Amino acid sequence: MNTRLLVTSLVLSLVALGCGDEAGSTSTKNTEPPSFGKSDSLFGVIERGHFEAVAGGSASGSLEGLQADAWRFNAWGGTRVRITLESPGIEIDPYLIVDGPFPGGYGKTVAFNDDDPGRDTLNSVIEVTLEEPGAYRILVGTYDMFQGAPSPGGRYELTYECLANCEMPQITLAQLLGGLSAQLGQAEALLAVSGALENLFPDADKTMVDSVLLQVQAVMANPEGAEQFPIVPLSLAETAQGFFESKETPVATPGAVDFDVETILRQGCVAKRSELKPVHPLVPGLMTGSVANHAIDECSLQRSQDFAEVLNNLALENGSTVSYAGVTYTSISEVFRALLAAGHDITITNDRYFADFLGLYYNGAAVAAPLWLETTIATADGSGNLAIPSPHTHHTIVVSGPLVNTKLMFYMGVSAGTSFRAVSNIRSPWTGERTQFTYSSTTAPELIEDLLVTAGALRKKWTDEAAGLPAGGYGSLGVCNDSTGVLEMKVEGGASIFPFARPERDTAGGDEIDALLARLPSDVSGYDSAEALTRIRSTLPFSDLAQMPFPQFRATLEALSAVQAP
Repeated sequence: MNTRLLVTSLVLSLVALGCGDEAGSTSTKNTEPPSFGKSDSLFGVIERGHFEAVAGGSASGSLEGLQADAWRFNAWGGTRVRITLESPGIEIDPYLIVDGPFPGGYGKTVAFNDDDPGRDTLNSVIEVTLEEPGAYRILVGTYDMFQGAPSPGGRYELTYECLANCEMPQITLAQLLGGLSAQLGQAEALLAVSGALENLFPDADKTMVDSVLLQVQAVMANPEGAEQFPIVPLSLAETAQGFFESKETPVATPGAVDFDVETILRQGCVAKRSELKPVHPLVPGLMTGSVANHAIDECSLQRSQDFAEVLNNLALENGSTVSYAGVTYTSISEVFRALLAAGHDITITNDRYFADFLGLYYNGAAVAAPLWLETTIATADGSGNLAIPSPHTHHTIVVSGPLVNTKLMFYMGVSAGTSFRAVSNIRSPWTGERTQFTYSSTTAPELIEDLLVTAGALRKKWTDEAAGLPAGGYGSLGVCNDSTGVLEMKVEGGASIFPFARPERDTAGGDEIDALLARLPSDVSGYDSAEALTRIRSTLPFSDLAQMPFPQFRATLEALSAVQAP
């Protein structure tokens, strides 16, 4: 069997090329939309992807026969969008349909257009306000196709623009607590928040919870002062771990898994998705968790989860394999080289965010409520110490090409330990996003391989060492910043993140991961204030301080920067 066939065999185990939800049509030209959900479907739909950018984006492709393309996007209630579908050279008669919201939105047509009513053209244009929040799907087809007649082949260009209410709504913690006091009365609101804390952190150290309750009382008396709440001293990181560490029975180290291509593909598309849960009965509308991103269709998410599972098991070097047609692959390096040989591009970015440990949402709005870490860095006016929103960092891995199109993350987390993870949720706007470093297989394939192999080695090491530890070793071995720092140290020779929470330990005579860890600072043991402030700035998820959603924190940082400026 030749090499390219072997490569293709591997890649087929990691992707499904299309999702076959079907649709039928009974429309007449430019008057009625096609009717969906029939068992005698007249055309098929292939999910091609989704628009991530808040403002919009564009896509292109080709249509032929009875296969329509689908592109998804998110709406937040009252979201107004404009969608344009054009055919270069007028090769086809474009037809647009928008259905949703998802989940459950198949066949629920909310807008359609055949010919742009504003111009004498065959191009299709939809401008619509979507009152219901959720994910929506743009169906890209032709007039013939949506009547059940095979369409002649032709190219299309799709443009999606969001015109209003384009982001998830959010409120401050002060607004939430002030609203609860106004709604329930201060005494009842305090009781509700106390119960919520117990539900959010059922296994937390009681001393820590009592400390936070004292902060709650102060905040209830002055909701406008709630920006920095709750505050935990960085020096008490182990105690603070009780906030976000569940003391559940440790998960056993996984055994060998043999991934078979045909078995994976027969599993269908039933992706695992997160969901929000009520925090406490006394606070209706207050939810906690992560918002599932239904703009990522089931098959795309399922294949991303399959890909992550393959990498996670190969990383353990425990005998796990992935095979197809008699060809077996046993390492992350082999997977990487196979993807490159098959014509794929891989991009890895080192990304920074604020951590959303509490994961609070109130009546559909994200609550900007980070866990604050108090440093020993004195503020410019000498009134106290700098407190920072707890950061989150990870590496994002994007694979694109003729067969595999997926997006993963790698980091040490509260759940799943140190692992590759499918991107499946929507981050709250207040957590920000900023890329510190970007690497591409097109220009530096050796760096991509170094990052992937080092990630696999770190997963193996920390999975082995986490045996018998709660939360997969989170906190006791390190946190997300430490896993990101190890990969950054490997390819950059330094570390630009604050704080690193790994404990100091003797690594003499250890392996390469031990050597990389030894070069990282252990900030729970102490740090130089000036050097730490430099790392804090490089860890911020906003390149422009004016965009940061915490004005008190922003002002404190700006004052410190002014003092330190030469």
